[in-house]
Amino acid sequence: MNKLIRMSYNGHGSVREYILQGIDTSCKLKEMKVEIDNSFLSLYNNQKEKWTLDELISKCVQEESKIKK
Repeated sequence: MNKLIRMSYNGHGSVREYILQGIDTSCKLKEMKVEIDNSFLSLYNNQKEKWTLDELISKCVQEESKIKK
């Protein structure tokens, strides 16, 4: 749980990899019967609209591509 709480994107690698790492960590916790509310995992709660994880990853990849250009 500490790994999940202390995760932060450090600018290395892609945002997509960072999001998937968080999902992987949360799946491992669920396997150990540690329930995690989706709102805890949310990177987008402060936005006006809610996105699925696929939509979030897609938006992050698009923004990352714009930044690299």
